[in-house]
Amino acid sequence: HRRNVVHQYRNFLQCIRRIEDDDYRAYAAREVKERFHTLSSETDKLTIQMATQEGSRRLAQVQSMVGYKGDDKKDDSNDEDSWINTKDKDDPRGRVGTSWPWEKK
Repeated sequence: HRRNVVHQYRNFLQCIRRIEDDDYRAYAAREVKERFHTLSSETDKLTIQMATQEGSRRLAQVQSMVGYKGDDKKDDSNDEDSWINTKDKDDPRGRVGTSWPWEKK
C-alpha cells in the first residue's frame, strides 16, 4: 500500500503544479499535504483501502480539471468528459445550445 500511496501523493502534487492561480495552487497543495499527513498514521487496513480509493477518485477529478494525464503534456484529446471533445456536426466546438433561453424571438 505504501508505494501506491506515495505514487498517488506525487501525482496529486504534479497535478496541482498545473493550477494557474497561485493562491488556489497553494491552498490545494496544503489541503493534499494535510490530508495525507492526517492519514499517515492509520493502521486499519479497511480505512487505508477506503482512503486510497477515495484518493484515486479525487485524483481523477483533479487530473480532469487541469488536463494532466500522468506525463508532462497537457492533453485533452482523450478526456471523454471534456466539452472540447463534443461530437456535434452543427456545433463542432461544443458550445451551449441554441434553443431557449438562447434563441431570439
